[in-house]
Amino acid sequence: MSAPSAPGLVIAADQHSTAGTVTVYDVTSGTSVVRTTQDNPGGISDVGDLALSPDGRTLFAVSGAPHHHLAFRLADLSVEHIDPTDAYPDAVAVAPDGTVAAGIDNSYGPDVYLFPAGADAPSQILDLDPGSGLSLRPHGLAWSPDGSRLFALTGKYGAALTLHVIDA
Repeated sequence: MSAPSAPGLVIAADQHSTAGTVTVYDVTSGTSVVRTTQDNPGGISDVGDLALSPDGRTLFAVSGAPHHHLAFRLADLSVEHIDPTDAYPDAVAVAPDGTVAAGIDNSYGPDVYLFPAGADAPSQILDLDPGSGLSLRPHGLAWSPDGSRLFALTGKYGAALTLHVIDA
């Protein structure tokens, strides 16, 4: 992944590996140079989604384990913050104001936890399709450019998706 908030950087992670390796590359010279790399930072494995903070200093990551959302200092990939959620984190998105939308694959319960920037507890927990058996899809969260709306995709594997538009 790359983002305007971290120009010249490309971040890569092992998606289907227990190693959970995350690497930050500097590509400003036209040649990739490893800026930092870590195996299992914060104990993550099987990295599922990544997002950057608006200032480009914090990397948010989700993985099959542990069962919470992690924030890392981009400079050295050390754990900066833990957003407590539940089993099976599968999506993360960060609004322009720093609000973190932390999503999990949960067919019968809450799907999305909203954390104000730096908060230790969610300000809101959303169950997008109560009682339906549908769950948040991997990478299924995105904020509108102005942060006024959160978009979420739910559905069952191999079936049509449902787009939810949530006013922030």
